[in-house]
Amino acid sequence: KGTLIASGFIEPGTITAAHDESGHASFTGTVSNDAQRAFETKLEGLDEITAEVYTATIKESIAANSRNHFGLEQLYEALLSGYITPEEAMEAYEKLGGELKLTRTAKAIKKSIEAKLKTAIGQPYIDFAHASLTDGEQVSLKSVVEKEGNKYVLLDFWASWCSPCMMEVPYLISTYAQYHDKGFEIFGCSLDDEQADWKNAAETKEMNWVHVSDLKGWSCAGAGLYGVQSIPANYLIDCATGTIIATNLRGEEVAAKIAELLD
Repeated sequence: KGTLIASGFIEPGTITAAHDESGHASFTGTVSNDAQRAFETKLEGLDEITAEVYTATIKESIAANSRNHFGLEQLYEALLSGYITPEEAMEAYEKLGGELKLTRTAKAIKKSIEAKLKTAIGQPYIDFAHASLTDGEQVSLKSVVEKEGNKYVLLDFWASWCSPCMMEVPYLISTYAQYHDKGFEIFGCSLDDEQADWKNAAETKEMNWVHVSDLKGWSCAGAGLYGVQSIPANYLIDCATGTIIATNLRGEEVAAKIAELLD
């Protein structure tokens, strides 16, 4: 016996279910299910799936399915995963069928787009304050951005339970060690909800930068201001202008960007 992997849409019509030898289920017979199966079939037929090809295929699918629930869900996932920009997402949102815009998912998409547009490259950073890991006192992002000697601040949303976040830590540590004395600071905002987990991760990994949290998990007020719905998420702030100059730097991109600015 094996586990049947299923993903489909319950909607009016006759839905037919089938599965292959690997246990993957597919559903057909209704608009959204047929759209999902068509997308899966297209991916299966590609000789090579590079990031560029995958992104282009997703964008084509979103455009072709603006009036069914598969397109709606795909738009939401693409926005959260960064496959499309907030501007592209807003354009796709405006093309959604009228009834789809009344759904909870569509409302979440619009809210996320609006938050992301406010924190896009070129926008001024949004200030907030949470309790410090060191003494529990409130520390504001503004106080770090405006601190004498700081030239660039990386606002980093993370959590101890987030494996992808932990994978980024070595890159942050390396960049911090090399450029902190030149004006690079990190303002880490944790989405943990347990003080002990937050403290243990930061200290064990020797993440020796500024740490704050309101210990409210996904309800973190700071994360809400930046429309954060997946982590890790980061925003590089130019202290001289108070503007966001890069977002979601990953791996070696962090050091490369800071080297470009400070070397």
